[in-house]
Formats: sequence, structure tokens, C-alpha cells
Amino acid sequence: MNIIEFIIKNINNQTCIFNQEVARLLQPFIMDGNLDFPIMNAETIYRNISYNRPHPRIKLIRMRGILRSLVSATNITTNECAVSRATDMLLGAATVQQRTVLKTLANEVNEIIKSYQ
Repeated sequence: MNIIEFIIKNINNQTCIFNQEVARLLQPFIMDGNLDFPIMNAETIYRNISYNRPHPRIKLIRMRGILRSLVSATNITTNECAVSRATDMLLGAATVQQRTVLKTLANEVNEIIKSYQ
């Protein structure tokens, strides 16, 4: 199971809270690495994503996009439109390369959501 599938399966649909296992998997993307709390709010994780980590830039753009989409979707298992809306909001501030990545990401996320319905 990849990280996107894991997040979608483990997200709390009402409050968008990631459990500790999700936080552990996201640790390489967290700027300060402070994951001592049992749960982390998805928005907090999103805000702490750093481009100054030894990971390919494109991978970080994809992770930023998926987290923003999940934060925006109130019910990730049924609200396919929310993922598209969240992605559309990001496109306004994105470069051409980032727009391509985000559009691809939105399609991937929607396919995963469909597979769980």
C-alpha cells in the first residue's frame, strides 16, 4: 500500500486528523521532525512541509498537493469533488510544471477514492 492509500484509509472523515502511524510515515516530509504528539492535524502537517529536505522537489510538490486536498475534503471516501476543488485552488499559485503534477495527482487520488467506494 502506498502512502496516499494509507492516508486515505486512515484519515478521520470529520476532523481530518492523521493518526500516529500516518505521522510516522510522513516524518521525512516534516521540517522539524517533531512527531511526539499522538495525533497531528492535517493542516499542521501541511504547514510544516519543507522544500529543504533531501528529497526530490517533485515528490514534495506531490505530497503538498495530496495533503492540501485531504485537508479540504470533509469526507474523503465520498467527496471526490472536494479533491478536485482543492487542486484547482492550488493551480492559481502554481508554476506550469506544478500544475501538470497537481492535475496528475488529482486523477490518481480520485482513482484511489473510487477503489474504496
